[in-house]
Amino acid sequence: MDAAGLAITVAGSVLKLVAFSLDFIRDGKEIYHNGATDRNIDLALVANSIRGSTKGLEDQLDQLRHGNDERIIDPIETDLLRLAERARTIGGQLASILKKAEAKPRSKSKTPKAVLRGMWDTKDIEAKEKQLNGI
Repeated sequence: MDAAGLAITVAGSVLKLVAFSLDFIRDGKEIYHNGATDRNIDLALVANSIRGSTKGLEDQLDQLRHGNDERIIDPIETDLLRLAERARTIGGQLASILKKAEAKPRSKSKTPKAVLRGMWDTKDIEAKEKQLNGI
């Protein structure tokens, strides 16, 4: 490798390190002050809301299914129940992943671990978010 190629490789590595450091510091500040990044707080709110609302929907459909009357459940209701169950499952998985990337606000010892965990799990979080958007 010639000197120019080596210089370009080193410059690229330095840029990656700087970008990682800036993301780490930004996320660290958010987690230190709020317990989680702003994005993760929003996603956790959505995931918990989905879990709560789909649980209510499942309960209503179960009452219809197991009620005293012998009413046959409409196929649309069955599909809706499956959709609700899937959304609740994915929402629960997302909430579980996000919980691992939290720390108590103002915790100097747990903030770096939460930042690294959040960065490590970014692809999993994005995959679950994409699954929820697909539903």
